[in-house]
Amino acid sequence: MSAVTEALVETFVPRYSRWRHGGWYVDNLRYPSGAVGCVTNNFADRRWRIACDPRPFEDQPHFRTRDEAARAELRLVLELHRT
Repeated sequence: MSAVTEALVETFVPRYSRWRHGGWYVDNLRYPSGAVGCVTNNFADRRWRIACDPRPFEDQPHFRTRDEAARAELRLVLELHRT
């Protein structure tokens, strides 16, 4: 990613609201489809993940915090918007 994109990711302040399935919507993050971002630690290992990550579960990265997961989702969304 470019330095500008990385700076955007690092300064991104996620806004959250509760997701009905136990995770958190990232209200200020939108996919090209219009879907809102969502992160969760609602798995057996309790690690934070991107809820709608398209990669196979075994390949999905996990994160220490909710904010780290939201920033990773922002990177994913920016890449999707670029392609």
